[in-house]
Amino acid sequence: MEKQTDKELAFFDAAYKAYTSFPEAIQDDGGYQLHLLQTGKNPADFKPLARVGTGAYELRLDDELNQYRVIYVAKLGDKVWVLHAFQKKTRATRVEDINVAKKAYAALEKELLNEKALEKKRQRGKTKNE
Repeated sequence: MEKQTDKELAFFDAAYKAYTSFPEAIQDDGGYQLHLLQTGKNPADFKPLARVGTGAYELRLDDELNQYRVIYVAKLGDKVWVLHAFQKKTRATRVEDINVAKKAYAALEKELLNEKALEKKRQRGKTKNE
């Protein structure tokens, strides 16, 4: 049986900046939960966020006082992508936070489509030159 290789973890710039502003204990827990995703396992507390995009999820990280969220997608491309990270201050997730994640998801889809098109173009070029 072939050993599964870990997926790379990738952050959108704004998501990385927000995530690294979380308290150290939350970052440590989040890092462990994201590592589980990289190895094909489920994190402890997550829920699907279909309104962001297919395969998008919300990772829930909490301490005694605050709630933190990391919106990610693990099945789009060959990486675990962190689309958005934020401290949750209201009961419902703010529309603004959903919209940030949606924009990142759309940008990721576009980038992956462009990569796929370039790869097809390279393959066609190889076939002609062989």
